[in-house]
Amino acid sequence: MSTTDLETRYVEVCERLAAALQVVERLNMQIHRLKAELASSEEFIDRMLQREETWEPTKTVEPPHHINID
Repeated sequence: MSTTDLETRYVEVCERLAAALQVVERLNMQIHRLKAELASSEEFIDRMLQREETWEPTKTVEPPHHINID
């Protein structure tokens, strides 16, 4: 290979590496966002489960007496 061929190949490889780096950076940003969404969802689920454990009815509801449930 001539020096010009090597230089051309070097530039091509550098361009591909730069493009690959941009893809990796975008994926890292998406992963970071998804992790934040997951943490938020987990916190929400934990709060709902905690409410369920401590929930007590405020009043008892009786079924209507005119409905036959036999």
